[in-house]
Amino acid sequence: MTKNNSLLQTLDKATIYEVNIRQYTQEGTIEAFIEHLPRLKKMGVDVIWLMPMHTIGKKNRKGSLGSYYSISDFTDINPEFGTKHEFKNLIHEIHALGMKVIMDWVANHAAWDNIWTINHPDFFASNEAGEFLSPYDWTDVIQINHENEQAHDALREAMCYWVKEFDIDGFRADLAHLTPVHDVNALLVFAAGRGDVTDVWVAGDQVVANRTSTKIDLTDLIKRVNHRVKALDPLR
Repeated sequence: MTKNNSLLQTLDKATIYEVNIRQYTQEGTIEAFIEHLPRLKKMGVDVIWLMPMHTIGKKNRKGSLGSYYSISDFTDINPEFGTKHEFKNLIHEIHALGMKVIMDWVANHAAWDNIWTINHPDFFASNEAGEFLSPYDWTDVIQINHENEQAHDALREAMCYWVKEFDIDGFRADLAHLTPVHDVNALLVFAAGRGDVTDVWVAGDQVVANRTSTKIDLTDLIKRVNHRVKALDPLR
């Protein structure tokens, strides 16, 4: 069996459970969610998919809390959820129960006050007046400049950080169809620091299975997974 087929079978059979930390418990914290892990394991969950855990931008935010997908720092944890130490403990507890964990990864846009806007404004698309541009009508975020390879390098470095420092198992690529494929493929450079590259998942419109950049269409797979999860947990 090839590595590609093995990975596809793993994903096809896995029960992937999406988690919104803010909404999951009354406390809305990492520590409060950890208490639910044994129940999820007992339900048959194989992979915990965490919605964005990063700090949320304040400038032009929507509502008082803001959107998880408006990220101000790609290497920090939203303090409303907890600390990096608590997040590392969450990953440890998930692994201890024999489950995997993937993080939502937003590579198409960022918050208006993302830390890169200060020292690297060229990482973002702008008009002739130098004003940042929002994709579509998403007024709480600004478009990452996909023509800037240094911006892609920074995103790849941030992804490496979560794999190496926190031992997460992969990423769910938000708006993968808007992110250049070559950028997603190049993320696999961190395999040298991780071990077997097939241990790291990048799932979205496609999953990249190995260094040869073989791509597997996951559209139907994701539909099947979503259908399976809908009725999985009657408490959610």
